[in-house]
Amino acid sequence: MTNARRVRGDAERLRQLLKARRMTDLWHFTPLAHLPCILYHKAIFSIEELDRLGLAVPGRQSREDDIRLGIGNSVKVSTMAYWDMLSRLMREGIPHALIRFSTEPVVWEGTTFGD
Repeated sequence: MTNARRVRGDAERLRQLLKARRMTDLWHFTPLAHLPCILYHKAIFSIEELDRLGLAVPGRQSREDDIRLGIGNSVKVSTMAYWDMLSRLMREGIPHALIRFSTEPVVWEGTTFGD
């Protein structure tokens, strides 16, 4: 994201954990159709933020599932460049992009973690 973020109180602990585990990047995969929006805005938005901004993005089905689960105001990323879901999509020939960026969002206030 382009705007400055507040850093969490436990940021240094998380930075040390990332360093110890040699996790230098975060990964996000998305349908290829989403790339023009991401490249234009230089940001990845949650589905709720897309709605607030009035941005129409094709192929939102999996994100709609997130809204039903109560996590529609988040962007999912991984410290690994491989997910089972991505593997399935690749086998089925559904075009997706894998985006790599820094681990800085890990230390932003409001970041949550899950398995």
